[in-house]
Order: sequence, then structure tokens, then C-alpha cells
Amino acid sequence: MEEDADSQQSNKRQRVPQPEQQLAEPDSGDPLITLHALSVTSPIRKKVDITIHKNVIKFTNPTSHASEGSSISVSSTKRAFILPTRGKPKPHWTVVILSSDIPDRGKPIPRSSPDNQQLIFGTDATCASNFSITTYPDAMSHITKLDKGTSTLSSLREFLSHLGIPVIEPTVDVFKSACPGIGSNAGVGGIPGVEAYRAAKAGNLWFSKDGILWGESKPCEFWPVTDLISKTEGLRIVGSGRTCSVILTRKSSPEDIDDGGEDDDVGEETEFGMVDAKEKKV
Repeated sequence: MEEDADSQQSNKRQRVPQPEQQLAEPDSGDPLITLHALSVTSPIRKKVDITIHKNVIKFTNPTSHASEGSSISVSSTKRAFILPTRGKPKPHWTVVILSSDIPDRGKPIPRSSPDNQQLIFGTDATCASNFSITTYPDAMSHITKLDKGTSTLSSLREFLSHLGIPVIEPTVDVFKSACPGIGSNAGVGGIPGVEAYRAAKAGNLWFSKDGILWGESKPCEFWPVTDLISKTEGLRIVGSGRTCSVILTRKSSPEDIDDGGEDDDVGEETEFGMVDAKEKKV
């Protein structure tokens, strides 16, 4: 009986993975810059420190410095946006970082593939209290605290510059909303977007020379100008009365086009409803 017991214990011990069999954590690389105590809405929803390392973006608790949620690969990021948040009592910025223009279909954001993540966070346009940034020159950390009333825009631009991806800032040179809405706004000269609904979800369409972003309602999606099916059909406004709809049509992927080629491409339509009809006159 003792031998049987020893044998069972031995088998149990063999089921425990040996250190060399365990998966190693990916190398984060050196830290480059940290923005402290920011409110994040995706991929997690809480206030965290956000650090861009050479290889990943990490989230940590501002007090305990424990890791929060999964990291995002820097190499997977594709483009970023700085948006003037609507409906806030004082000017505010929302930052959106996308790994893909098109989100994973049929999957909630927390279950998106590692290569299709979305990072969304925000901050006041001017510091209400000390706004802290840490940089790491010569392997040493250096903390900069912005005084109350200081603009945060240049700090956001500096943070995003470490990703090495295009940063898009919609402006009223392309489009200016006729319905600024309630609250103050960080946008200079007006709002470069319209309030709309995608199905039952409220959000905003932001217009830039590079394309059109649906955000900040999750999941965000971007239509580059080059991905719209044509000048006439790529963006259409339909409806009469007090509201209208905006319809964006994206070119189909090559595998979805019939053998006839691009001439047979009918594209993929996405409709955004409940847009104030005043926006048509802009």
C-alpha cells in the first residue's frame, strides 16, 4: 500500500509543469514614457498608469504598481487619434489607438485577438491638478509634473510619438459640426464630427483628411479615404426631416470579390442614424 501511495504521489508530481516547460513572458523592453493616473475605457475600464515600453504597452495600478490587464504589443498598433471629447463640463481629450481599422466581428473587445486591440483613454485638456509624466533617459526615470492649468495636448503627442505610428487629429478645416452640443470642448474653432447612432449605440463620427473614425463608442472603426468604394458611393447622406443617416461603404476584401474583379465590388455598407439634419447644411 505504501508503494501504491508513493507511486500516486510521484504521478501527481510529474503533472506539475517544470520551469523550462512554462511559457516565458514576452520581453517588454525598456520603458520609454509613462502617463500617470489616466482613466482608461478599453481594453480595461479603470484608472491606471500607461507605460510604453520598447515592445509593449503596459497598464499598472497607480498606487500598488501591480499590473492591470494584458499588455498590448507596440508592433501591432496601426494608428492613433486625438479627439475633442463631446459632452464634458470642461475641455477634454480622448485618445484612441487602433491595431486594425476593422474590429474583430462578433467578438466583444476583451476577447479581441492579440493583434486587434483598441486602447481608449482620456484626460482633461488643461490640468485640473498635477499631471505627471515619467520619461527614462539614460536608463534613469525622470518625472515631470505639469502645473494646474497647463495644456496636456503636447504631452499626449509626445506619448504617442513613441509608438511610431500615424497620429490623426481631426480639425474643422475638413468638417465643422453645426451642432456643438452641451459642455465645453477642446476643439479649436468647433467640433470636427457629428453625433450619431450605430444600431442602438451612441457615438461620434470624426472627419479628417485621412478618413472617418467611428468612436469613442466601442468598438471603434476607421474608414481610410482610400478604403471607401468611390467618391460618390463611399459616403452618402440619406433621409429628410429632422434627422438623417450617414452611410459609409468600404471596399470589399479581395477574397470577397467575385472573379469579375473590382467592377463587381458592391462594398460593405455601414449605416449611422439619428444624425441631426442641420449637419447636412455644413
